[in-house]
Amino acid sequence: MKMKINIKDKSYDIEISQAKKGEIKIKVGKKEFSFNEGDVQVSSGEGRKPTVAQAYLSQKKDFGDTEIKSPLAGIVSEIFVEIGTEVKKGDKVVLLSAMKMENEIISEFQGKVKEIKIKRNQQVKNGEVLIILA
Repeated sequence: MKMKINIKDKSYDIEISQAKKGEIKIKVGKKEFSFNEGDVQVSSGEGRKPTVAQAYLSQKKDFGDTEIKSPLAGIVSEIFVEIGTEVKKGDKVVLLSAMKMENEIISEFQGKVKEIKIKRNQQVKNGEVLIILA
């Protein structure tokens, strides 16, 4: 099934197909994503939960890139990744010192480190982009 969705004033062509029993493939541009049928929410219209594709696309900067942002202001104590590192959801990526406490910044996303926007001992603001994943 092919469709077009609009998210934040951007239009995306999407193709959804069943790869094998119990698995759904969603293709957006040249990128393909696989989901178990139980992970996909079918919905449309205001006030309903977004589909997996909509939720995924809404977190993208320019489709394909995801930003890991600082949840608080602090000083970068340690960076646990480097460009090219494969990051999984739940991996710690940065250690921030704030209010005399060490805070591990955990990735909520999966991807490969494309860019590191910070350096050790750098002061960062709440919401500042730390790492970009592709």
